[in-house]
Parts: sequence; structure tokens; C-alpha cells
Amino acid sequence: MDTSLSLQTVSQLLGTSGDSTIAGAVKSVKAHGKVIVVDTIGVKDRVKRAQEAIAGGVNLSSVTAVKESGVTVAVAGAAIYGAEDPAKAVKELEELLIAQVAIK
Repeated sequence: MDTSLSLQTVSQLLGTSGDSTIAGAVKSVKAHGKVIVVDTIGVKDRVKRAQEAIAGGVNLSSVTAVKESGVTVAVAGAAIYGAEDPAKAVKELEELLIAQVAIK
């Protein structure tokens, strides 16, 4: 699998990281026109953490609504790792997100 695109444009962070770490990472990737995903494995209160981030069910069909909800972090795990072509799935999600940013 060619991950060069995803490594250049997507950063990943554990959801168990402190709020200031996540906020700093989000600020940094936004400043560089990149995106970040947060892995919520091990997060005890996912609902509380979802005030800034969402994981589960994030895919091409839902990513627009997720973005419009105001969350700053969206995790598209199964949409990527469960895809027949994970690199293509990353690229499609990225292109959709970039197109949405360009519209604003």
C-alpha cells in the first residue's frame, strides 16, 4: 500500500492524549493545510471527547455532515482500513475535505 499521500497530508494522534496536546496538534495541522485523525481506542468517555472529535461511521457519505457539525477531528478508520484500496479511500476523503474548504 502506498501511504506516501496519507503521510504527507494526514497526522494521527491518540485520543487519550491531553486536551492541550490535541488542540495544539489541530492548530498546527490547520496552519499547514493538513488534517488530523484521532484514534479513540482506550478513550473511556467517547461522547465527551466527541465534543471536538468524532469516530465511527465517518466515510464518504457522512464526512460532509461530520464537517458541518463543527467537530475539528474526524476519524475515518473503517472507511480506510476496510476499503478494498485504502490509499484510494484516503485520497477520496482528502479530496472531498479539500473541496469543502475551498468552497468556504
